[in-house]
Amino acid sequence: MYRYKLVTVLLLQIMLPLALVESSNFSTRVEYKEVNTVPSTLHKNLEPFKLIGRNSYYIAKDKVNWFQAAQKCRNLSSNLINLANDEERLFISLYLNETEKYWLDLNNLGQEDYISISTGSHPVYVKWIDNAMKVDDERKCVALVSDSQENGFVMKNVECLEKSRFICQLKSPRTISILVW
Repeated sequence: MYRYKLVTVLLLQIMLPLALVESSNFSTRVEYKEVNTVPSTLHKNLEPFKLIGRNSYYIAKDKVNWFQAAQKCRNLSSNLINLANDEERLFISLYLNETEKYWLDLNNLGQEDYISISTGSHPVYVKWIDNAMKVDDERKCVALVSDSQENGFVMKNVECLEKSRFICQLKSPRTISILVW
């Protein structure tokens, strides 16, 4: 992912000064467009990930502890899911089994606050069961669990060594199209 951003930045730094070069004999114009989704022609190449909304997810059937889940996602060049908003939570809930728990990328191992392992910062979105995050002396990981009072799944503190299913999230590659004429 870092390589894509670096290449994009380098291309823009090189191409922007050339955006409009005119002389009496020719003119050159460069246009570019950033695309944040995977083109439909590449969907087959995403296996075992499935395109759900604007992102690609792998919903695992096997049950593992949080550490194994994080490693399995890394082996697939992805991360445990990091929910960005309520819309994403509700949308992904449609594909989950209500009797199962699913690991998220959040934990409070080594600190008091919950931190995302994919971003290294506090989560941008949380939706805790009973609208309250339970803070205690034990270090916990976070899983999605079904809640009959809420629509879909909500977040719950769970022992990190407990076995649960997991969801890997593949970040959509950012592509850039450049047209020079």
